[in-house]
Amino acid sequence: MFLIEENDKVSGDCKALNARPAANLTFVVDGEICSSCPTSSYVLLDNVTRTYTSVLSFTSALSRESGMISCKTQGQQASLDYITYVIPEVSLSINDNENMVVTQVERHALANATCTAHGSRPTAMFTWLINGVHVKQIFDTVLQDVGCYISSNDTASTLTFLPIGENGTITCIVSLYDVNVTKMLKSAYSVYGITVFVFILYKYDLIILSDNYHIQERIPNKASSKTPFFVNSFLLKHFSHVP
Repeated sequence: MFLIEENDKVSGDCKALNARPAANLTFVVDGEICSSCPTSSYVLLDNVTRTYTSVLSFTSALSRESGMISCKTQGQQASLDYITYVIPEVSLSINDNENMVVTQVERHALANATCTAHGSRPTAMFTWLINGVHVKQIFDTVLQDVGCYISSNDTASTLTFLPIGENGTITCIVSLYDVNVTKMLKSAYSVYGITVFVFILYKYDLIILSDNYHIQERIPNKASSKTPFFVNSFLLKHFSHVP
């Protein structure tokens, strides 16, 4: 048995040795004589044994998911089984933004990266990297599960991650079982949001600084030390006045 990409061409030779008279070889694909396949043939005579070696060279594109190629002669047949594979089209998105060069993700919020292999055979396998470091995917979802080597299928893998730093990259590597073929896609993200720094200055005032929006707010000394403050959705509790 051999493995080949779907619609790829296979070439080879069939030989019938030590025949008398010379064998007449026929090339067969999936049980039918391939009359459209390019072939050439010749016969060699062994002057010592007075027998013939017949050679048939063939080329054929294999489009079925699995099958058999054969060479036939009078009452005899030599065959090879084959299986074809399909390299998928791969897409990668972060928070469903597939076409963006750089995806904006919110600070302190979980983000989802989805990698989809369209039309693969066999089912695709996924490897994830965040900033070049391997991580384990959260779950895989087979969108059309019809079995390996039976029909093309679409498979998706989703990675949930917490963005760290100001920017980064998500990489999805798609591979096929028993096939030495991989495809890799990379998507960049940048982080937006507010990081709040709190400083207690002066005797009765609280100053809140936001590094992203450069907001500066002064809370007057009338505020109770037990009253929580909400600034840009961040809760700051139980600040005490500096005596």
